[in-house]
Amino acid sequence: MIDLSDGLASDLWQIARASRVTLHVREADIPLSRAARTVWHALMDGEDFELLFAVPSRMAPRVPKRLGGVPITDIGMVARAGHSGVELIQRDGRRRQVVPQGFKHF
Repeated sequence: MIDLSDGLASDLWQIARASRVTLHVREADIPLSRAARTVWHALMDGEDFELLFAVPSRMAPRVPKRLGGVPITDIGMVARAGHSGVELIQRDGRRRQVVPQGFKHF
């Protein structure tokens, strides 16, 4: 689990690198705040104060729909082990590489 204060794209990449996996993120399922008018803005912008986490696929049905009144949103899956990457699955089915951008502390 990681907080998204550095931006969704950056934090997806942190999980992908640390776990040595490729993540597929569904564009249609990424929640957009009022400030984030596009998916790319939502991917790159920080200070969202949300949490990103992954669970094994066999445990996914046990993840609640809400936790403490906050909705839980399934935005993707681990697609491949052994290779770090993040791909956005666009609404038309095309895949697009997500570049690890967002706030850099150092």
